Amino acid sequence: MQDILDKYDILEMISSSNNSQVYFGELKGIEGFRRPVVLKKYQELSASQVVTLAKNSNIMGVLNHANIVQILDLGKWNDHWTVVSEQVRGTTLTDFIRWCHEEQFGVKDELAIYIIYEIIRGIEYAHRQHPASLPSHILHRNLCPDNILLGFQGNIKIKGFSTEIELPKESRFHTPDNPCDARTDVWGVGAILHTMLVGLDSSDPLATQTSAPRRPLERLTQQAIHPNPSKRFQSIAAFKEALIDQCGAIPISAALLMQETLSKMMGEPFAVLGDDATYVSRTIAAKDILDTQETIRQTLKMEIPQTDSLSLSASAYQSRATATAPTTKPYDTIPVPPPTKTTDSSLYGWVFAALIIGIGLGWVLFQQVYTIENTAEVHWLIPDGTHILLGEQKIDTTGTRSIVETGEPVKAIWVLSPEEQQELQLSLQSGESRWINLECP
Repeated sequence: MQDILDKYDILEMISSSNNSQVYFGELKGIEGFRRPVVLKKYQELSASQVVTLAKNSNIMGVLNHANIVQILDLGKWNDHWTVVSEQVRGTTLTDFIRWCHEEQFGVKDELAIYIIYEIIRGIEYAHRQHPASLPSHILHRNLCPDNILLGFQGNIKIKGFSTEIELPKESRFHTPDNPCDARTDVWGVGAILHTMLVGLDSSDPLATQTSAPRRPLERLTQQAIHPNPSKRFQSIAAFKEALIDQCGAIPISAALLMQETLSKMMGEPFAVLGDDATYVSRTIAAKDILDTQETIRQTLKMEIPQTDSLSLSASAYQSRATATAPTTKPYDTIPVPPPTKTTDSSLYGWVFAALIIGIGLGWVLFQQVYTIENTAEVHWLIPDGTHILLGEQKIDTTGTRSIVETGEPVKAIWVLSPEEQQELQLSLQSGESRWINLECP
């Protein structure tokens, strides 16, 4: 069998475990053709595990949908079975949920609706496929946040389709159904939605819920994860219809918000200006992508005056002035006397002036660098009727910008009412700019 490395170049390792290693790589072709890919190399597989791997890869190879990670190849790498898939630059839904609940007081409803809608689209497509090699339509069976990838462009991708349940029984996302059918994936999608709403630490979809749902997403979640399959949505299409009925059509702004939130989380590049790809970290904050792009343009246009323009000699200055002066008519030409020799005193004056200006400019630049390296800025999004106490500063207007020291964690008091208040503790990096959203706690 041809070794898979004959077709692919390995760039870097992404992760490693006892059972497998995952790498970024490139498919190489003629005339310098390249395509970024991910290679997952398995260690020692038993004969039955090889059969299962082949079945699962064949399933994923059949699926061709914008919301499903595409399998491109299956082969051996130094006698180790290796699966090649498309490359999705981003993060897992697990890490995204954790970050949102630590940094933004939870996943915003708009984002949760967008993510679930995109997952449903991919699962609905898979449920309609019935390859001849399978006795039934394709199911996922292992839906969980680890099997959902979020790309930096706001794209949502599903991985981990299988012909059997592979999640361990102790996993909170292990399906309660046996045998599985389409309602099993309804439960899996509901379990993911439940986790986005309550966080990873509080999520237990298998636990009995006794509290009455207070908002549409909670009602949808409780029906989707009902322990009795006959009381759930009876198909993933019915789940999608209920989602749209309760929450409305998914706006385009949701994808932009997804992209912006991931950029804040990961600090990855998300803007290209002109012919150069410009790295934009989360130190540039904005309310939306358009504002951020305009900020980048303004930042790139900033220029620092060159000190050599401040130390021009008298003769050079005079020649520049002569060049810019208006010219006289030819018949009014007046002989210009030769320039006088610069005296030592005037030369010393120019040098002294340039020295003073240079020292002043250096001091200004030093203060700016010191400020950037030792402070951070916070932009507050505050619900009406509440305010923030940051030291002696009272912040009651949404969008207010605060400059804080970064030597130790920042403490602030969120005053909800005269009787209720919460302490906020933020860890900021030097030069960072962060939006703190308290409007959707």
